[in-house]
Amino acid sequence: MARNPQIEAILNAWYELENCVPSEKGVAHLRLNGLLDAAIGDTQFSRGQILDHLFSQFKEFKVQKRKAAKVQVAQASGAKPV
Repeated sequence: MARNPQIEAILNAWYELENCVPSEKGVAHLRLNGLLDAAIGDTQFSRGQILDHLFSQFKEFKVQKRKAAKVQVAQASGAKPV
């Protein structure tokens, strides 16, 4: 699904935060917060409200990332993806 590049960047940063090693969590959290702050701009929304609004898109984003990873592993091993 084609998304706004700013939303895509937030979803990517959110995914990276959830999946990075513990020693990288601080940097990943700062990156996500920076993207959220840029998206908020002069509005009255909070970071939490933005994340709540994007939650359903984030769930689909995670599914797509996992499928892409499976395809990548299957292609690397020469097997057909499931």
